[in-house]
Amino acid sequence: MTTEKIALFRKSVLKGQECPEDLEHWLNNPDCCLDILEKKMGYRLLHKPETSPLLSHSYLNDNDRKDPDTIANVKAINAVFAYITFVVEHEDCAVIGYWHGPQSIDIKQSPIVKINTEGEFLFLEGTTLTEALIAECCFDDDESFLEKRGYFQSCGLKIKAMKYDELTNFTPCDIHTTLYQKFKKEAELG
Repeated sequence: MTTEKIALFRKSVLKGQECPEDLEHWLNNPDCCLDILEKKMGYRLLHKPETSPLLSHSYLNDNDRKDPDTIANVKAINAVFAYITFVVEHEDCAVIGYWHGPQSIDIKQSPIVKINTEGEFLFLEGTTLTEALIAECCFDDDESFLEKRGYFQSCGLKIKAMKYDELTNFTPCDIHTTLYQKFKKEAELG
């Protein structure tokens, strides 16, 4: 990735935030790291957040846009999006990024969170984006975990965990449910 493309990524996707170390490594070694992500794991780096259907809500049809319950859910999802810097999309359309939360956690300490096609926000195992994606891809298959870990290590990334069970686990996110109930009630009150 050229210096110009990295600068554009930092501006449009990271919103000017400092780049976490493993993500910086990906950007500086795209032929190795981004190739692994795409070809071996089914992920792609977002170049603009609005390119993902989950983030743009382009999957909504006219009936969805008229349904107050659906709109309340979309408003709640968008409110939660404000707490996340999304950077990766999976081929199944799930989108993954850094959770800042109401506490405005610095991107370098942020847990990794995913929104799936069911609109669920889930924290992923691991303390870095690389660890989280390996964990998400392999779950508790230790052999697959070591294989994916090895791919990234061959690109120069250091990954401490030797298996899924050694990764950090984060508390689930429930902000979406609270916001959804709030927006639903507002829609009912008119």
